[in-house]
Amino acid sequence: MSIGIDKLAHMNTPALSDILLAHSAAEGTGVIAISDLPKLLNAGNLKMPDSDETIAEHYKQFCNRNLLDNWYFANSVNQKGQDEYSGGYGIDRWKSDGATVLNDGSVAFSSNFYQKVPVEEFKKRFLGKQLTLSALYTDGTLEFGTLTVPTQYPSSNQILFATPAGLAVALTTDGGPQIFRRQYTNKGVVAVKTEFGSYQTLAHKEGSKWVLNEIPDYATELAKCQRYFWRYKFIGEWSKTAFIQAFTATRLEGQFIAPVQMRILPTIKTNIGDDELIATKNANVDIPVKYKGVIAAAILIVICG
Repeated sequence: MSIGIDKLAHMNTPALSDILLAHSAAEGTGVIAISDLPKLLNAGNLKMPDSDETIAEHYKQFCNRNLLDNWYFANSVNQKGQDEYSGGYGIDRWKSDGATVLNDGSVAFSSNFYQKVPVEEFKKRFLGKQLTLSALYTDGTLEFGTLTVPTQYPSSNQILFATPAGLAVALTTDGGPQIFRRQYTNKGVVAVKTEFGSYQTLAHKEGSKWVLNEIPDYATELAKCQRYFWRYKFIGEWSKTAFIQAFTATRLEGQFIAPVQMRILPTIKTNIGDDELIATKNANVDIPVKYKGVIAAAILIVICG
């Protein structure tokens, strides 16, 4: 399908209009295939009408939603607080088959790294969809490619590559689908993106340099990550963040309110004991604080004196 500039008077699409006018000036034709529009936008070399500004620069503020959590590795959410992880989950929402190392302005992975979503969520949102994956590296290069997810979830493991042996979506039968996967690279990673559609909007070119279209709000990314993992931190020796109610002279019950409602009922892990959340003090005597249960929005506790 193609469209002519003469049709623009009936369309409220200034970005499309500018692309067509720029293409016409460059190619001497007033007709362009609709399928070529994403390529022209990503090329970064077409100029705005009567301006030296490129189309990509002018419309850099318009970009698709990033379907990943904690995707900006220059300022990543890292609730566990370590600078290096030997394997498994490291920074929030990201898992690696090798080490994860946080550097100034990037993260380096010694093996494949990926982000998962629950399989039922994947089936509802991603089956049959076209996805574009992209990654910006510390050497200034941008890698991106497009793939199409099958309409049915496979019965055996399947890796769908967007770029040769690089960016991929992995459909697994045991560990859950990976909506972004990067096979091992020795490059530091600045930012990544998975988005719907056939072209990337992670970054645009300014001259010869790739520049991110947006920088995410850290608080928003933290809240999204806390739906999956929440680390409770004490401030000094004492903390006053639990809501407590007295039921008897020797029994208190209360709750620690989670900052966001978690995706599912969480599993509690402590550094004290299997059934002890914290230990507080009363007249210098340790009092065990047992956790009674959990809900998606809070941890329920019991204090017996």
